[in-house]
Amino acid sequence: IEMENEQDREGCLIAEKDPHLAILSKLLEVDAEELRQWLCTRKIVSVREIFLKPMSVQEAQAARDALAKHMYAELFSWIVLILNVALESDTPRHKFIGVLDIYGFETFEINSFEQFCINYANEKLQQQFNLHVFKLEQEEYIKEEIGWTMIDFYDNQPCIDLIEVKLGILDLLDEECRMPKGSDSSWTEKLYLKCAKYSHFGKAKFGQSAFIINHFADKVQYESNGFLEKNRDTVFEEQINIIKQSKSKLVSRLFCSDAQKLAAPGTKVKITASKPLPGTQKAHKKSVGSQFRDSLNLLMATLNSTTPYYIRCIKPNDNKKKFEYNPKRAAQQLRACGVLETIRLSAAGFPSRWTYNEFFCRYRVLCKSKEINKKNPQNTCENIIRNYIKNSDMYQFGKTKIFFRASQVAYLEKLRSEKLRRCCIIMQKTVRAFIARKKFLRVKRSIMLLQRYGRGYLARRLAVSIRRERAAIKIQKVVRGWLERLRYQRLRNAVIGIQTYGRGYLARIRFLKLKYNAKAIILQKHWRGWLARKEIIKKRRGIVVCQAAIRRFLARRQYKKLKIEARSIEHVKALNKGLENKIISLQQRNDELQKTNNLLDKNNNNYSKEIQDLKNKLVSFKALEIEVKNLNILLIDKNKNIEKLENVIKTERDEKMDLIQEREKILEERKLQNEECLRLEKEIKRFAELAKIKEENSEIQLESRIKEEKLLLIEEQDKERQSYQKLLQEYHDLEQHCEELEKQISSIPEDHGYGSVRSASQKIDLGLLLKLQHKLAQVEMEKKRIQKRLDELDSSPRVEEAVKAARDAFRISELEMQFSNVKSQLIELQNSINDGSSQSQLIEQLQASQDELERKSEEIIQLKSVLASQTNNMKSIVNSKNRIGEYINEDGELALAYETQKTINKQLELELQDEKNKFKTYEREYKLEIEKLRADNERQQRILAGNLTDKPTSQNEAYMELEITRLTSQNLELHDHIDTMTQDIRKLRRQLKYAAKRLNEAGIKKQERENLGMFSFPSGEENTIMKHLVIQLKPRTAITLLPCL
Repeated sequence: IEMENEQDREGCLIAEKDPHLAILSKLLEVDAEELRQWLCTRKIVSVREIFLKPMSVQEAQAARDALAKHMYAELFSWIVLILNVALESDTPRHKFIGVLDIYGFETFEINSFEQFCINYANEKLQQQFNLHVFKLEQEEYIKEEIGWTMIDFYDNQPCIDLIEVKLGILDLLDEECRMPKGSDSSWTEKLYLKCAKYSHFGKAKFGQSAFIINHFADKVQYESNGFLEKNRDTVFEEQINIIKQSKSKLVSRLFCSDAQKLAAPGTKVKITASKPLPGTQKAHKKSVGSQFRDSLNLLMATLNSTTPYYIRCIKPNDNKKKFEYNPKRAAQQLRACGVLETIRLSAAGFPSRWTYNEFFCRYRVLCKSKEINKKNPQNTCENIIRNYIKNSDMYQFGKTKIFFRASQVAYLEKLRSEKLRRCCIIMQKTVRAFIARKKFLRVKRSIMLLQRYGRGYLARRLAVSIRRERAAIKIQKVVRGWLERLRYQRLRNAVIGIQTYGRGYLARIRFLKLKYNAKAIILQKHWRGWLARKEIIKKRRGIVVCQAAIRRFLARRQYKKLKIEARSIEHVKALNKGLENKIISLQQRNDELQKTNNLLDKNNNNYSKEIQDLKNKLVSFKALEIEVKNLNILLIDKNKNIEKLENVIKTERDEKMDLIQEREKILEERKLQNEECLRLEKEIKRFAELAKIKEENSEIQLESRIKEEKLLLIEEQDKERQSYQKLLQEYHDLEQHCEELEKQISSIPEDHGYGSVRSASQKIDLGLLLKLQHKLAQVEMEKKRIQKRLDELDSSPRVEEAVKAARDAFRISELEMQFSNVKSQLIELQNSINDGSSQSQLIEQLQASQDELERKSEEIIQLKSVLASQTNNMKSIVNSKNRIGEYINEDGELALAYETQKTINKQLELELQDEKNKFKTYEREYKLEIEKLRADNERQQRILAGNLTDKPTSQNEAYMELEITRLTSQNLELHDHIDTMTQDIRKLRRQLKYAAKRLNEAGIKKQERENLGMFSFPSGEENTIMKHLVIQLKPRTAITLLPCL
């Protein structure tokens, strides 16, 4: 905002079109005219009168700047106050952490009031630093009676006295500000007179408007111009009152008291004015220097009550340039801040200190328990320190504290943590060992007990679980069927009841709506006609008479036509013609259904014969199971023989130990043994060659037989897989049939008249019968193939003798290999004796031979396990009858495969039976529908015969009532038919899921089918398909459809 000199007057003014004033008044929401007035005028209040004095441009600009600073200060204080209130905790505050960051010492070419305040604050902080670091630290050392050499430091108290004592710089500045005609020059003269006695004060060499203060860092020359104005910082009350009257709540709140700033909005505070006491005067406002001094004293009090930590920032240069370092300036700052003395104090002092009780409580773990003296903890502390810190210069014992030099407490902490760690390791070792032993013994006893009882329990449970599973399956089947039937009956009765009442209610509502609409139309017609007649009667009465006559004439003629049409017999015959055609089509449908029923009866007889054949095959499978048990007994005998061989190996091992004891006898008879060894070596070679030949022959025979059996099994597996793929394709066909039924049901609600009787369903039913017959033929072929395979396996020669011969040959070769190894070890022993080797070498060689023998015995055991698995595989090959892609083990999997095939056959029979029942129900429904149509036709004929003799009006009404009743009954029948069809679809889906589950259990993988959302239809039917899918498809029909159709 710019002020201009007013013409012919002493004051100033602000232009009326000043944009800055308008923006300020808009932001503060105050009156622009009042703000313009009081920015250029001030009010002077005397005892009896009030004067308005215009201000000069300089005074107005100073008042404007003072107002801006005051607004900023109030806003900043309000934000800090709000933040403190928001962050304040309900609990009492005992400690806090504060960070104080101020400007460093400043000296420029021209230094003013701001630099004076900053340097004054730095003087106070430097004094507090010296007091804390030097004075208090050294006083504590003297108090504790520790040998200490005092370190001198700079004391800046005289400089502070120059600034803040009575008749000092700040005092004289405030006094000059209170003078009516005070100026910067008069204040400077007073400083020269009053402060010349202080050694830290000096007069400038050039000029009378500057003075010099010798601060702790450097001498600074201050220019006195502007000191008084900045110290006053006068804000006129009229300007504050204008801002208080602002419409903005925030602006008006900034210039109220602190209590009102924090008052919650909406609360009313009652303020009562009290009369001023006689003789009281308005208190003078504090100057900026006084406020700064008071706030600095509060800050010093806060710092003296805390434990401060100092961070000194050294300026590398005065130009604030990067990568420029002035060593002289840096050394000057370090010397002025007392950093050198601080370093000397830190190097010679003791930064860490502990009381005797605290040190005893923390570090008593470093000494032994017998060395601890609880009555005299100070003596114990001294012993601990002397034991671990050998250099006595690193610590000092005071009256109440122990003082340590740098890094000594960390050394003690390291010793303490190591001692505690060793103690923890010992405790953990002992406890873990105790827990491990206890757990091992408990687990060992538990395992032995569980093994003993568990093996017997598992054997018993296996038999019980088989019986229980079969019984549970039967019980579950019966109970679930009963529950589903019960739930279905309950749900069906509820749905039928709800549908009955709901449809009746909807029909009545629809009838009432039609009735009310008809009557409303009549009322509207007459009312509008009456209004029209009332308007036109006044002007054109004759036209109304003509219109009435013409309308009567036309209505009479139309009425006669309706009577003639109602009496005509041709119209009634045309209505009944469609019904006769539908009756004929239903009769043809009934004949076709009777034919299909006869075919299903024949198929049922064939299935009964097949079931009897399957029962006979079950008896043969049981005989095979007995044979498997006999083979298991033979396997147990073979295992006993293996145990005998293991005993022989143990005896040979004992004999070998006897050889070690007879070492002296071997020395005497070494010549005889050498000859004997040569002879035995020849025999061993001969036996080894024979064993290799036998082993190779037996391995070749076994491999050839195993390969032949594997090829047979692979071929059989391929055949079985093909047969099951055919069954899987049949199930896919059934799924497609179910989807076609769903499509038919989805189109049922769109039929009109008697369209529920369709000829297309006959083709679908015939296709289903053909598929089922084809499936039965395939099942018969599968049964014949299985029987043929059983006959071939029964007539095939037994391979058990070959397996036994191979096992005996393998056992002979094992014994020969063991004998050869023993002989070779014996020869090596004799050679070592002949060479004169020492006893220790002989013992080592015997130990190595013993280890080799143990390894060989382990290999023999592994080979035996391999041979046993091969024999089991051979047995499974012999006993495999109907297992797909796997060898059948000894747990009755052959019977399980037979049961699976049996359940699949039963499932297919059940599906056929369901289809037969379904066709029977369809046949009954069609017969009932034909009977209803006949009865309806007869009833209509009777009504028509009676209507020929009645009046025309009564005939029309009777005919309409008849049509309404017929359509409602037909609608209800269609809804019932839809419900039954949806229930049938759900049953078919459950059957498909069950069949798919049984196929998965039988090990057949379902062929993956991609649903592309497409279906086929004849050409030329595009419009019909679009009509059904886009226009007439209802949500209740869409939810019943399968996805991706």
